[in-house]
Amino acid sequence: VGPAVITVNLEEGHPLVEEALYRMDGKLYEARKQGAKVVRLIHGYGSSGTGGAIKTAVRKKLETDHRSNVIKCFVGGEDYRHSEVGRQMRSRNPQLKKIVRIDRPNPGITLVEL
Repeated sequence: VGPAVITVNLEEGHPLVEEALYRMDGKLYEARKQGAKVVRLIHGYGSSGTGGAIKTAVRKKLETDHRSNVIKCFVGGEDYRHSEVGRQMRSRNPQLKKIVRIDRPNPGITLVEL
């Protein structure tokens, strides 16, 4: 059994959007192979503070992956604590309760349940 939660920094090296999405797909695949239940993606929220290109592209791709049943669900860090999806994710993955305290409402991350 692998780690329950894996953190992936998609911002590392300041990649272009396409590189970040490619990295995300690879890391989600690796995490699944390692037996992880949740991946915590760090994508930032853009220098303007209103939403960067990587964040937007990541969440759009995750929406597609969710509809295709590639992932169970995902929730933005800003919605994690108070949304129904976040509550369900925490009930299925009790180890996430620690992350709520660490991240608080954080629009620069997205949690993905595999």
